[in-house]
Amino acid sequence: MSRRARRGFGGRAVVALAGIASALLLGLAADANAAGDEGLLRLQLGPTNRFVYQAPGASLPDETIVEPFGFAGPGSCLLVWGTGSDLAHLTAAGNVKDTTPGFGPTSIGAWDGAKGTPCARVSKYAEESLAFRLGGDVTRTGGPIEANGFDRLELDVEVKADARLLLTLYLEDTVYRRYELRTGTSIVAGTGLPPLPTGQPQESTPGSPIVNCSARSDSGPDSGPNDNCRWVINDIGQSFTITPLVGEFSLEGGGDWAGTTKWFENNTLIYLTHLDEGTLTCGSSLSIDIGTGADGALCTAAGPPYSPSGSCPYYPIKFLLQDLTGTFRGCNLFKQPGNQMVGVMKIAFPREASSPLATMKKTEVWFPYGDGSYAKIIPELCTGTLVGTGDNLTVAEVLTLGDGLPLKDGSELSDYNDVIPGNGFIDYACIASQTVEHLLGKGWMQVSQTILVWGDPMGIRQ
Repeated sequence: MSRRARRGFGGRAVVALAGIASALLLGLAADANAAGDEGLLRLQLGPTNRFVYQAPGASLPDETIVEPFGFAGPGSCLLVWGTGSDLAHLTAAGNVKDTTPGFGPTSIGAWDGAKGTPCARVSKYAEESLAFRLGGDVTRTGGPIEANGFDRLELDVEVKADARLLLTLYLEDTVYRRYELRTGTSIVAGTGLPPLPTGQPQESTPGSPIVNCSARSDSGPDSGPNDNCRWVINDIGQSFTITPLVGEFSLEGGGDWAGTTKWFENNTLIYLTHLDEGTLTCGSSLSIDIGTGADGALCTAAGPPYSPSGSCPYYPIKFLLQDLTGTFRGCNLFKQPGNQMVGVMKIAFPREASSPLATMKKTEVWFPYGDGSYAKIIPELCTGTLVGTGDNLTVAEVLTLGDGLPLKDGSELSDYNDVIPGNGFIDYACIASQTVEHLLGKGWMQVSQTILVWGDPMGIRQ
């Protein structure tokens, strides 16, 4: 059992693969987002310039785990790291004079030769970008933090010239997911979440990858907090890069709120978590013991028992495992884009309030179209011929009849059962078995399901 499983507070298990683009997420909606089970990093600019660690549940940072930075010297606008902990690495790229970021009184950017304010901006005209990754004191085994990823970002970004920013998340240096923030004339009517009043967080999720910000986007001097956006990314990753597709931006940490009570709450925040590793091979299963099934989930991922060709072309699959408490509890499975998945997720969901079967919360399975939107189904009990043993099950007809799955009456409606026809893959899910155990006298019940999946799914139990 992993260190995280022994904690027993559970949440959800994430199974992630390098080269990831989509996911099977089977989770139960919880009451609050509790990201950052390994604490968080604060980027603080203005009154102090530093990354500082804040432990889980703490209201203030740990002043003994600090990485300060400042100017490289007189006449220089490059950032230089001070003596302290190794918490974070920032790197500039593009048509820059140095990969070391540029630095201003309240801003971090990329230096392309110009001094002053441009040094602390990242610009489209110079094809610049700014990258973040965790430092050695965060990721080191046996170290004070032992995190190797994050599950939420709250970024303080200053925008200029009607900006359009692309944030790319990575897992193991492989692109995982992309998000956009748009301001001013870069906002396209009807696209993305509508802008909120200045200073209010813009919440990005996999289902809403584009958000719009109402910050004043000008090309002039700094406008205090009026040209800042609070960009929130509710997703996992191990590093990220921000690239301006239009205009310019600076990464900030609350400095434009210096001298007010809002400085601390507008720091840039990196919520830390830990991702364990494993490998799933054809015909094998991988048990992810998260909690007891009372507050967390018990999860098993299994590969296919067979394929029509007698081989398993998409295995072995390398996984990253994560557990946390959060908006969803259950099991996640991330897989390579374009790989036809034939697999099993066996889940004992966290306990929930007892309810009649007819009103019990349903498991939704989402299949991504590739443009940020999803086709959604509520999987029914599997029909057809179940083959395999134990956790290694599949429906024979799905693989042998192409994209068709026999219905209970024996008919075949292939276009109906293939959720996204025409993409070259079968996209489908069904429930092979389900049990509901009521905890008498306690008002709770626990739902356990064995869910068979094909294609490129992302599902959410909510």
